[in-house]
Amino acid sequence: MGYDKKRYFAIPAAALILFFLYQNCGQGFQTTLSGSETDSPSQAISVQGPDCLFNSQKVLNGESVTAYQFPSVAPGKTCVSEVRFCTQGFLSGNYTYPVCSIGILPKVKKVSAGFQHGCALIDDRVKCWGKTLNGWYLFSNGQSSFGTPQEPKLVLEKDIQDLSVRSIYSECHIQNGALICTGDHDEEGLHHFTSRTLLASGAGKLSTSHWYVCSSTSVGLRCWGTYADLNTSQPNGFLAFSDVNLVDHAIGGNEICALTSKGTVKCLVHDRGSVLVAPRTLITTGAKQVELDQTGNGCALVGSNLSCWATSLPHPPDQGFGYRRPDGTLGTSLKPELIASNVLQFAMAQNGFTHSICVVKSDGSVQCWGNNSGGTAYPATTMLTSGALAIETLTGISGLKVILMKDGRVLTGTQAKDFVDVNLD
Repeated sequence: MGYDKKRYFAIPAAALILFFLYQNCGQGFQTTLSGSETDSPSQAISVQGPDCLFNSQKVLNGESVTAYQFPSVAPGKTCVSEVRFCTQGFLSGNYTYPVCSIGILPKVKKVSAGFQHGCALIDDRVKCWGKTLNGWYLFSNGQSSFGTPQEPKLVLEKDIQDLSVRSIYSECHIQNGALICTGDHDEEGLHHFTSRTLLASGAGKLSTSHWYVCSSTSVGLRCWGTYADLNTSQPNGFLAFSDVNLVDHAIGGNEICALTSKGTVKCLVHDRGSVLVAPRTLITTGAKQVELDQTGNGCALVGSNLSCWATSLPHPPDQGFGYRRPDGTLGTSLKPELIASNVLQFAMAQNGFTHSICVVKSDGSVQCWGNNSGGTAYPATTMLTSGALAIETLTGISGLKVILMKDGRVLTGTQAKDFVDVNLD
């Protein structure tokens, strides 16, 4: 069979032409072009340009690096960063630090609030800020100073187990098991700032009020009064409750309440150590916090529900009898009344007849209600929208508040608009 020579050679010739075009015009094209040598912006180009330097390290042309504005920031703050790109030897952006560290917040175990000063128990140290009502500031080891320091000051350096700040006893703490209070110890309010050891050893959880201080001990709850005659006649205090398994206790007016490990709340009425009304049970089980105001009205947190009751020694409403509900109305029940739910922690005012209560809600918000300093009743007002873990206040809705945040920060102020971070570094 014959064949066509022209047709036979045409097939490999066509293949050679296609192969040449593929090598020189298709994906196999290897020639490098500069920007001035091509008019096609869509042409795939690989440019080999100069590299960049950042923090003495090479950044290749076309690559990027993360840089920070500052090498470190305070606890609770955020490191600000930017991405810097290397293009033909030029590094975009301005930030100069390759790493940024966030300061570690000190471990705040407890916060406490006085009239115009607050304190924080940090690990085993105490820092305080602000001033007391009469202008004196920072009471520790018998020392006092006058003024309004803006920055917290270290007042107790080590081995502190508990702390409480209240009005007359301006500062009480437990150090290596000893109960020590510094402040005014006479009834007339002459403000003799002295430091006294009320219990040399064996002191446990601490609570204070306008007139009294109590501590759990191996034999029960022992209390002392700030009155000069009580301190003279009963220097060792008096035994309020013989229970030895107390997880919380509170003092207010002539009332003393104790919370047992079983969640039972019981209260008694005393007068300088003499029991006037025998202990009565307010909450049978499930309570985890108890507080009293200056007149002796009380509240307890049972689960996430807040229940309150009026003092068993009646007073006219204008002299502090009763408790305020969140809607601003006055409650006078002698038995616990449920007034709020979804509560994480709460505090009651310990000054005057304000009926004030502040709560940290389960969502981290803070609400306060009660009377202001002029006596006007206010319904629940949001002081903080989120992030709170615990609050302490001596003066209620219109006074100083100290708030421990979930992230470890501490805020202080009177209203949402003036809350500021306390520098505890």
